[in-house]
Amino acid sequence: MGICLPSPVDWNLTPLASLLLNVGLLGVCALVLLLLSKSFSVIKGKGGILTLLFLVTSVSFPWAPGGMLTTSLILALGMLLCLGILFSAYRKSNAARQLFLMATILALGSMVQYSFLIMSIPLLIVAVTFKSLRLREVIAFAMGLCAPYWIALGLMLIPVDCLRLPEPMTLWNGMPSHTAIFTGLANLGFTAVVSLILGLNNGMKLYAGNTQRRMFNMAVDIVQAAALIAMILDFNNMTAYVVTFFMGAAFQYTNIFSLWNLRRPWIWLTGICAVYMAFLILAYMYL
Repeated sequence: MGICLPSPVDWNLTPLASLLLNVGLLGVCALVLLLLSKSFSVIKGKGGILTLLFLVTSVSFPWAPGGMLTTSLILALGMLLCLGILFSAYRKSNAARQLFLMATILALGSMVQYSFLIMSIPLLIVAVTFKSLRLREVIAFAMGLCAPYWIALGLMLIPVDCLRLPEPMTLWNGMPSHTAIFTGLANLGFTAVVSLILGLNNGMKLYAGNTQRRMFNMAVDIVQAAALIAMILDFNNMTAYVVTFFMGAAFQYTNIFSLWNLRRPWIWLTGICAVYMAFLILAYMYL
């Protein structure tokens, strides 16, 4: 649930509307990811591969039964927008406007899903590493978090009694018994291990290159790691973080083609896609 509004799974959308919204949001996320990569040269010259791997990895995990709309794609889109804002604020002497805008996005998202507030923590860590978080920016961030709620409550768009604190539930509070979830967990575990290995190798290669590109890739790593930790600590709400986690994995995989001197890179690309399509097939076999 969100802080004051129902989560998308409770919007009572028809299956067709949920499907169309899911596909539309996935396409918007892919487009924003492509623009983000090209605008800030996070991964030089591999935007197409990045977008493809994001799509393949994201759809390999069933976010919800029956294609129901969840906040997984909404959160991923929010994280992409926030990363773009932070990239534009990199080492700026005055980033108050950017931090206010980022906080506003997080506050609006938290109205329907409290995971936006949880994911604000890694974004603030990124702002610190970018040297974009000073007292002025902290005040702007706090104002950005409060502004949407202040306006909504002041205009009586949301009754005060609708406000509620989030209730995260951990892995030990209710482990699902459905076989499909274990296939999904295998997918996530595999991706986490590979992302860690690739992250360490890519980090060493990026260290000798452009400082800004290294910092931008580190920001993506921080967000991906935070999404993984959030999935573990808030297990019953894990689907909210899945697409954000796979977004980080897509960056790690794409860096293979950008930083490594590969022979026949199409074989590697085909192999990665085949692995995740296998996870998808296994998941739907047990749904």
